[in-house]
Amino acid sequence: MTALRVAVLYGSGFESGHGSSLATESSRLGEVLARPEGVAAVDIISVGMPARPLRRGEHLDLSDVDPGAGDALVRRFGGERLRRRLAGSPLGRLLNSIGPLDAGRVFARRVRRSPAARAALRRADIVIAVDSAGVIVAATALRRRHVREAYYDTRSAVVGLGEVAGS
Repeated sequence: MTALRVAVLYGSGFESGHGSSLATESSRLGEVLARPEGVAAVDIISVGMPARPLRRGEHLDLSDVDPGAGDALVRRFGGERLRRRLAGSPLGRLLNSIGPLDAGRVFARRVRRSPAARAALRRADIVIAVDSAGVIVAATALRRRHVREAYYDTRSAVVGLGEVAGS
């Protein structure tokens, strides 16, 4: 069995509360990914997450990657302020999720505009979306057969890596 290469997607930014276990506390996922047996390298692709020391692999922070002219235009006319205001209610969150300011869509555009992030996904055997914003990128990588497996939350990632790594 050859060692795996894993890409971990953390797309919602450091300020969000959901999925932040990898960034703010010791997580089971972090322990599994740091184990030397069975995992050749771990690449973390994130927006605004502080870099973690990794023995193998790299951390790609896409904070400086421009998601596109459309995003700049929406921000210029107060779209970000509207998104924050809508986030305070269930209906507003639903509207945010179907619009261009959805965190997953913005993250997907950042990944598409980053050659290093696209290359990391193509090298990966497994992709893990630690938060909901990474799901679009993980699903796209799986659908395009860039990766063999994709997991969509911290718990399924730990179970999946445990099975693949033989523990």
